[in-house]
Amino acid sequence: MEHRFWNWRLWAGFGVSLLAIASYFAFFHVIRLVPLVGAALFAVAAILLVSGLKRAYEQPQLYRGKVAGRVLASLS
Repeated sequence: MEHRFWNWRLWAGFGVSLLAIASYFAFFHVIRLVPLVGAALFAVAAILLVSGLKRAYEQPQLYRGKVAGRVLASLS
């Protein structure tokens, strides 16, 4: 049986997107003055999710995450 690696970029991107949403609501009075902080977190999350999806679809024999990638990207 062939061992496939865990696609950490998908889960890290989803985690960063949750962190971005939580920080937006928790620190609204600060982020309202500097909106680039929230935008930067969402950009990092998007980069991680896209690279994780790319990795899952280009090398499915090595990395998992085709179905989880779609779900996590949709939820993010």
